[in-house]
Amino acid sequence: MAKSMCIMCGKERGGLPVIDDPVLRSLRWIKRNITKNPKNFELVVCKECFLNYKKKREGYERKMIIYIVLGIIFTGALAAVADARLSAIAVGLVITLFLLLLAQFSYLPAVKMPNTPSSQGRKKK
Repeated sequence: MAKSMCIMCGKERGGLPVIDDPVLRSLRWIKRNITKNPKNFELVVCKECFLNYKKKREGYERKMIIYIVLGIIFTGALAAVADARLSAIAVGLVITLFLLLLAQFSYLPAVKMPNTPSSQGRKKK
């Protein structure tokens, strides 16, 4: 079994497991195939770091939404000013893509939250 490592403090600890998403898979692919230095840790968030993680994850999600909205507004404004020319729309989409890549600097993967009896009861109502 792989060792569990907290993504916030970097220590070997148990905790909530991280969801393996496309960004994380691509980072692991780079480490495995390009740098030839895979560590194969099971990534988790320990109990002590969870509040700090939650704050940073919410900031990442907020940045993603803001950058997407700004990109859409900017693309729409470019299309309106340039009489909906394809080149203006393409430039707007490139800028939107750049903004999404900019948001990835603060990337934190999501964690698998355990199902608690109180949250299951609320879902059934």
